[in-house]
Amino acid sequence: MCPINGVNEASHISPDKMSPSSWGVDFPLIGSNINIPRLWYLFSIGILAFFFGAGILEASMNPTIKELRFPDNLLCLPPRAHALIVDKSQQRLLLFSSENGRLFLERSMICATGEKEGDKTSTGDKKTPEGVYFCKKLLIPPQLGARYGICALPLNYPNFIDRRDHRDGNGIWLHGVNKNRPTKSTQGCVVLGNKDLAYLASHIVLYLTPVVITDHVRFFPATSLEKEREAILSFLENWRDSWSRGDIHSYITCYAPIFSSKGMRLAQWRAYKQKLFDRYHHRMSIQIESPVVARASDYAVITFKQHFSASGHEERGIKRLYLTIIEGKYRIVGEEWIPFSSIRQKWESYAKMVARLDPARLPYQIISASSLPNRHKRRKIFLKAVKALIAKWKASWEEKDLARYVSFYSRRFKAKRMNLEAWKRYKLRTFRRNGPIHLTVKNLQIKPEGHKIFVHFLQKYRSKILSDVGMKELVLCRESGEWKIFRERWVDSR
Repeated sequence: MCPINGVNEASHISPDKMSPSSWGVDFPLIGSNINIPRLWYLFSIGILAFFFGAGILEASMNPTIKELRFPDNLLCLPPRAHALIVDKSQQRLLLFSSENGRLFLERSMICATGEKEGDKTSTGDKKTPEGVYFCKKLLIPPQLGARYGICALPLNYPNFIDRRDHRDGNGIWLHGVNKNRPTKSTQGCVVLGNKDLAYLASHIVLYLTPVVITDHVRFFPATSLEKEREAILSFLENWRDSWSRGDIHSYITCYAPIFSSKGMRLAQWRAYKQKLFDRYHHRMSIQIESPVVARASDYAVITFKQHFSASGHEERGIKRLYLTIIEGKYRIVGEEWIPFSSIRQKWESYAKMVARLDPARLPYQIISASSLPNRHKRRKIFLKAVKALIAKWKASWEEKDLARYVSFYSRRFKAKRMNLEAWKRYKLRTFRRNGPIHLTVKNLQIKPEGHKIFVHFLQKYRSKILSDVGMKELVLCRESGEWKIFRERWVDSR
């Protein structure tokens, strides 16, 4: 399902013997010793994107998959690879696989995440972090405490982005249970029933399989993500090509001003790379295999196998590029390198340990919504919460408490061609000018739709300089575990 440039089969390098076979023995490479025209590269992206779209259409016939929808957290997945997405709002872990250019939702599993909602920021906050992570190792009894069930897979939290943003804490694992356990009951880990975890472990490749944790999964038509997928893979090819040619100017433009790696900032990184380019006479072979592109809310991670060779020197390993969008273009803010030599033994022992897992010995699971109030009661609780939010929003407006009023709005809010900051300035001017404000809300209607809530009501507004009446529409969306106003629309009915 990942469009890449075509490469002559004769130039193909099979995966290293220690590489897990589940990552595709015959998956083509980006880059080779053959100079492939850029036009062919772009053409092949379009062709493979077409077949990917066809794969989603066929997959949509499977009732377990959302029709004609694709998770926007996953832009590229090579054949026979898997990816995990944790939906905190639904308390579900989704296992996706790719086969013959098609994406499949292989299994949906109930899970438990942190007791507290929102993204993890500090030790002991009982929140599950949100981002793109990878499993580092597998722990099994007797080295593992009984409360973790049949096994545990520690994640690489805090990752590069977390450390950059000064998020602390550690010990975030995927693990099992030693008794039945309700959802939203962990200290921050992602916990599954032992049977589900054993199945999951058999489909994970350490350091390669992405684990994306998000507040909620958004699904879009496959075609709506094609441009983003093409853009990020074109960026990857430009980065590889400029490196292989030793073109320091083109190469360094792929990096953000805030880039850091190996303790170096951008200027130091440029000088370091220039020395290497000079050493290898600006002739290097960089080959990329099996790229995976996963993304969080504000960054993306490209993970791939990399083979570097120049002047008799060779390196093979896993490369991770952390990207953000700056002025409309992808830029690298950090990168990590993991040599195959450092993980060969882990890969070999992992398969042996997975084969020994016996979930029947501990048949415990995560308790689903059956332990929660029935559907009618849950709806009443939901409607009550939304009404309370609207009442607080109304009160902050009447009291002209700007800070509290703005806190009800999403960071992505837009209305009347204004973003949140412009909206804040606009409201500050009206608060100062209008004197006492009186607001009436009538005929409140609340309609959940997908991951949004549409709220409609009759609004009467009165101040010393203005009085009007009309219909107000608020669109709410989830942000950091809370409902926020994402859009606002007013229709004057006078």
